[in-house]
Amino acid sequence: MTVEWSEIAAPRAARLLAGAVRLPLEQSWPYTQAMSAETGAAIRYLALGERAVAAVVARRWWGLWPVRECLRGPVWLDPPPDEAVRATATLDVLRAAFGRSVFGLSFWTPDAADAGRAAHVARVAGMRRVFTGHATSCVPVLADERRQRARLDGKWRNALVAGESRARLRVRTTREPRAVVEILDRYDALRRARRFAGPHGALLRGAAALSGRDRHFAVIAERGAGAEAGALVLCHGNEATWVAGFAAPFARAEAGHRRVLLAALAELRRMGIAALDLGGLDTRAAPGIARFKLGLGGTVTMLPGTWGR
Repeated sequence: MTVEWSEIAAPRAARLLAGAVRLPLEQSWPYTQAMSAETGAAIRYLALGERAVAAVVARRWWGLWPVRECLRGPVWLDPPPDEAVRATATLDVLRAAFGRSVFGLSFWTPDAADAGRAAHVARVAGMRRVFTGHATSCVPVLADERRQRARLDGKWRNALVAGESRARLRVRTTREPRAVVEILDRYDALRRARRFAGPHGALLRGAAALSGRDRHFAVIAERGAGAEAGALVLCHGNEATWVAGFAAPFARAEAGHRRVLLAALAELRRMGIAALDLGGLDTRAAPGIARFKLGLGGTVTMLPGTWGR
């Protein structure tokens, strides 16, 4: 490879990343820019010519201690280089992103696609594993709705059909900003009440706004004038992520959250998106939510973890 990693401006990074098929949410331009606006972090974009891009987040813990992070990067642009080149290029970008300074902390969380080379690259870069990986479920968006439903777990599908037959909720897909705000307000309240880790609603609201109307949408299940369940979906590359949602007791009794996600898959089918990431699976702290996500018939993927120095 004859080119080296170099820092690029945000507009060029946005153009390059727009052409990526496999683009993790955490490396997408709207998400990193929203993170910068919400947390005050500085975002550096590094490019390997037209072959790869890596977003590096730089901030200070408690306003003092510098921390640099590369979350699920680098992003390989089409056509991706072979394995040997990717290993060398990944090592090079970690050196470019983190340098050799011993002051501060540096963290790298590789994407699942780079799991095979992660431990070797991190060791050569002088990093050690500090966090184990987490699992996520990714549901393929099938062109045939009947095949999509056939992938559902039997009990999951039966509850869905029962809720659809009673039709006590009206489900609609929308890009209205007020629907996004309502979902994120309810999500934030749930996140605080249950004390689970997750991005703040303000960050997700910013990412949705920056992504544009054609790259995000909300699904609402309503009874009368009030929302009983909802989900916010952000698209990145040829995939999407269910980033936030809520379901009131009435919606859970009427399969509202199931109907919302089936409607989300239908919208992604219309948009030509290939897969929906349902977010992390925590079978210990949230076994019920994990079972619910697994009921959609997705493929479980394990992220390799985080390395630091």
